[in-house]
Amino acid sequence: AMMEKYYEKLLEYKCMGYLLPVSQADPTGYAQAVRKYYDRIANYAIPYCYKTSGSNYLLDVEGTWEYIYQILKFSAEDNKQYLDKVRNYYGVVDEPISNGTVDKCNTFCDSYNQGIIELGKKVREFAKEGGYPEETLLVLEAEAKSVETMPNMITAHYHDLIKDHVVNYCPTFNSFDTEVERDEYASVNGIDWYYGCTSPRNPYATFHIDDHNHLASTQLLGWTSNEYDVSGTLYWETVLYRGYTPHVGYDCYEVADRTSLASNGEGYLLYPGAPYGIDGPVASLRLISARDGCDDYDTLRLLEALYADKGYDAQNALKIIYRNLYTGTKCLNDNHETLYKAKESVLNLIELAQKKNVFITETKSTLSGWSLSGVAPAGTVVTVNGKTVSLSDGSFSFDIDLEKKTNEYILACGDYKVNYSARGVKSKVFGSGVENAGIRVNPSEDIKIEVTDGKSIGYDGSVTKISFNENAEKNSFLIVGDSFEKLYNKNTKDSIFRFYNPTDTRFVCKITSQGKGYEFDVDEVYLNPGVTEIHLEDFSVLNWKTNGDLLYLCFTINSEAACVYLLDAYVVNG
Repeated sequence: AMMEKYYEKLLEYKCMGYLLPVSQADPTGYAQAVRKYYDRIANYAIPYCYKTSGSNYLLDVEGTWEYIYQILKFSAEDNKQYLDKVRNYYGVVDEPISNGTVDKCNTFCDSYNQGIIELGKKVREFAKEGGYPEETLLVLEAEAKSVETMPNMITAHYHDLIKDHVVNYCPTFNSFDTEVERDEYASVNGIDWYYGCTSPRNPYATFHIDDHNHLASTQLLGWTSNEYDVSGTLYWETVLYRGYTPHVGYDCYEVADRTSLASNGEGYLLYPGAPYGIDGPVASLRLISARDGCDDYDTLRLLEALYADKGYDAQNALKIIYRNLYTGTKCLNDNHETLYKAKESVLNLIELAQKKNVFITETKSTLSGWSLSGVAPAGTVVTVNGKTVSLSDGSFSFDIDLEKKTNEYILACGDYKVNYSARGVKSKVFGSGVENAGIRVNPSEDIKIEVTDGKSIGYDGSVTKISFNENAEKNSFLIVGDSFEKLYNKNTKDSIFRFYNPTDTRFVCKITSQGKGYEFDVDEVYLNPGVTEIHLEDFSVLNWKTNGDLLYLCFTINSEAACVYLLDAYVVNG
């Protein structure tokens, strides 16, 4: 009874316990629980069914079949799929890269991948032998396909050591931080979940108590999940009432770190209610925040559906709103007011789409900031900061100029308002027409620096051509300056570098920086053919106490690149 109360409390906050709240040793009872909860949950797992072979673990096909068989009987009886929501996660192969258990992971995954094929065959045999009508056979065939693709979530990032064995990766939140990482995962089948544990930490989203404004941080997982098409979040434990290391009991209202890893709140999102006379668990503020993130995710999905129904991409309407909240998966906002304004704007975008047929159809970066355009019915009045921007045919456009000190932009139509306020004031710090701005490309024996006329590449003004020594170990150059720390510091909202790639090949560019005696990663992006604008957003999320003042930015580009052109650079401070 108490287990069910805990499971129900998690469901109240849109979180699913890994296993259903019944005995894991009773396949029939478990199938009944699947039937009971199916319409209220997004996913569930088949209880652990594995066997050992020496020091390795293998999927117990027959043990797993006992559960699937009992569930199938309800599938046939109800003409309803029940197995399409299964998501398995086996702790015995948890974090194989960091735990040094790659061989065990690969062996288990091989047995799992083969085992689910065998289980799919068993489902079809069940259907064939049952004498079911055509309608039921269609349901059972769908169940067979679900079983054959039943995910086995492996908590690891994409890695050469496991790539030939793992199908369903579940990397940590920070693994989706850069454009290059997200592009890599998009190209790999089976990466649409991520997870949190003792890592990552501030400034990334976490479930920890005292990380960077943890409540907004946890809630923002709903926003990053929507933008990066992540369909699920895995958290390894919600009721760590005993210490992880060592396994001793704690006063749950006194001890915050139960892992001995300096991670307050790690492993628990619920508290026991008994000390306060409550028969069941009590939700933490972090669980409430996680629920709010799920609500935000649903709201954002609704907006995307409204836009898609008209043939538009809602990301155009959301891009600037996203960038006010996070960069990659690093959280930017340090109070809930920014998040509340963002939520209000999304709700008003929904109202504009549903009731006014007003849509933002394009958002693009410009030299001065952003340019937005949209459509509305003929005769509709759309304003920005009280000034009409719509034409008689209903189309409208407006610019967000970051070079102005006031950058609050409120788009309105009737009673509905969208806050497109941007962050900071933009200024040019490198390029044609800028004298002594404080930064420069640092000369070295591995590169040749040449200031040349930009007409040859279609640029009006002088440009800096950076040619690489073909004998150099890597194509790297530094951006340095006498006033570097004044331009790039915790108040820097955005740092923009515009490069020209003269080839037809897309290059990967990794950006690092130097702090107190060591180098650390800043971002990893693409230099596409032609002009690419690199945004290094919000330096405030860096650990300034540990890093100290930044000494330079180091750009490292694919070894096959012969040269690139640096056109100009800007900073946005405020």
